[in-house]
Amino acid sequence: MADITPHPPRRSRDTFALLIAATLRAGALSAPGLPALVLAASWCPCSHAQGVDPKAVQPEIEDLGPPVESGKQREARIAELTKRSFDAFENKDWKASEAALRALIPLDEQNFVPRYNLGCALAMQGRAAEAMEAVVDSIEHGFVDRRHLGSDPFLESIRTDPATREQFERLIANWGEVLKRHRDANASAAKKEFPSAKEAGLDDDLRLVYLSSFNPTSFDAAKAEIDLIGRWAKENLFTDVTPEAAANDAWAIVILPNRKEFLRWAFATYGQVAMNNGQGIGGSYSHDDKRLIAQDLGSSFRHEFMHVLHWRDCTRRGQMHPIWVMEGLCSLVEDYDLDRDGKLVPATSWRSNTVKRLEKAGLLIPIEKLCALPRDKFMTGRPLAMYAQARTLFLYLADQGKLGPWYAKYSETFDKDPTGVAAFEAVFEKPIKQINVDYRAWVKALQAVPEEIPPGAASLGIEVDWGQGEGPIVSAIPDRLRKSGPKIDLRRGDIITAIDGKPVRDIAELVRVLGGYTPGQPVELTYRRGKLQGTTAITLVPKV
Repeated sequence: MADITPHPPRRSRDTFALLIAATLRAGALSAPGLPALVLAASWCPCSHAQGVDPKAVQPEIEDLGPPVESGKQREARIAELTKRSFDAFENKDWKASEAALRALIPLDEQNFVPRYNLGCALAMQGRAAEAMEAVVDSIEHGFVDRRHLGSDPFLESIRTDPATREQFERLIANWGEVLKRHRDANASAAKKEFPSAKEAGLDDDLRLVYLSSFNPTSFDAAKAEIDLIGRWAKENLFTDVTPEAAANDAWAIVILPNRKEFLRWAFATYGQVAMNNGQGIGGSYSHDDKRLIAQDLGSSFRHEFMHVLHWRDCTRRGQMHPIWVMEGLCSLVEDYDLDRDGKLVPATSWRSNTVKRLEKAGLLIPIEKLCALPRDKFMTGRPLAMYAQARTLFLYLADQGKLGPWYAKYSETFDKDPTGVAAFEAVFEKPIKQINVDYRAWVKALQAVPEEIPPGAASLGIEVDWGQGEGPIVSAIPDRLRKSGPKIDLRRGDIITAIDGKPVRDIAELVRVLGGYTPGQPVELTYRRGKLQGTTAITLVPKV
C-alpha cells in the first residue's frame, strides 16, 4: 500500500541553520514546508492585528509546568500544548498562545510549525522584530512556503513595520537562493541517513534531487516514467502553472534506499505495521520534510511522485485538499498504459477489482459520502477499500474525459465546496444522484484485472519471486521450457524489468501486463544479471 502521508521524525537542521545565519547577514535567507497553523489560519477568527500598541511591554510568560521525561509524557505534552495554542489562537488570546508555543518548542525541537506559529502570535501583539526572529527560526527548521509567507494576515506587521520591512523584502528577493540552500542541506542530511542511496542526478524541470540504491540502468528507466507522469500531470491537471509560480516550488529529495534501510526507516516511522516484509508500507512523501521515500521503482514511486506534484499545486493555491482527493488522485498513476502516441492513460488495476466486488455486494459508498469522509474515517477500518474507491472514482473521471475539467472546477470552487461534489455536478451537468447511478453502471461494466495468472492464461512459463523493488526475480526455469523451442537466455537470479518495453517492477505489475497477451505470442523480456543488462525472446505459454 502506498502513502499514508506520514510525518517522520525531523532531522538535524544544523547545517542549514548556519547557512541561514550567513545569508541573512549578507541580505538573503533560507527555508522548507507547510505548517499546521498555516493551514489552521484559514479558520482562525482574526485576519489583521488591530488596536495593538507596538510599544507594548513584553508580557511575562506563564509557567506551564515541569519538564517531561519519558517519551509518552513528551507526546502527551506536545499534544496538550498544541491544542492549547490552537484554542488560544481561535480565541484571539495571543499571550496564551505565545506561552503554549514557547513551552512546546523545546519538546518538538526540529519542528518548524510552533516556531512559525510563535511568529504569528508575536506579530499579532505588535512585536514585529521578535516575530521576524521567530519566522527566521521557523525557516531554519523547515518552513518554505513563499506564497503564504507573503500573504499570511497574521504576519502583516513584519511586512509593514519599518524595523522589519527591509529584512522581509530581502528574504523574499532572495527566495531562489533560499530554496537552493535548503535543497543542498536536505540532500546532504538524507545521504547520511540513507547511505545506500547514492547521488543519481538532479532534475531542474521537476525540481527533484535523486538518491538511489538501484542499478543505474533500472533507475534511468524508472526516471523516464517519472518524466512521463510529470508531462501527463502538467497537460491534464496542473495546467495553469506559470514559470514564476514554479520557480517558488521547493525542491524534493527522492530517496530510493535498499531494502534494509527502507525497513529500518519504515519501522521507525510506522512501527510494527511496517514490518510485513515491507508490503504494508510502500513509501511516503512528507511535504513538511520535502522527502519522497519509496521501496520500489514501480507503483509506490509513481504514487509518491504524484503526491509531490499535487502538494505543490495545493501550496500554490493555498488549499488543503481532502484525503480522498490526495490518495485517489495519486493512486491513479500506479497503473497505466500508453496510447498510440505514447501518452499515459490510467488503467484498471487490482484496486478496480476491489471496487467491483464492493459494488456487487452493495457496499459501494455513494460519491457524496466518500467525498465527505474525514481523514480518520478514510484511514481506519478498511483503508484499502477506501483507496480503491477513491482511485476508481478518478479513473471514472479520466475515462469520461472529465479529469482535467473536474480538477479545474474543483480548485476554482474549493472555498465553497471542499468536498468536490459541486464540481462533479458542474462538469457532468447532472445531479449527484444521477452521477452515482452512471458511475455504478460503469463500475459494473469494467473488465476485471487478473490478480493472478489463471490456468490456461498467458504465462512466462518460469517461476518468479517478488523481488526487491526493481522487478520479479527468476527463481526456477522448468526443464520442459529449456528443452522446447528456442533457447531462453535466462538464469536463476535474473531480475525481470520489462516485457515488450512495459515496466514490470513487481509480480502484481507482471500479472497485469501479461493479462494483455495470449498464449503463443512472442514477447521480448528485459532483464538484469548482476551489472549486465540483456533481452531475450520468449514465447508465452498457457499457465498449467
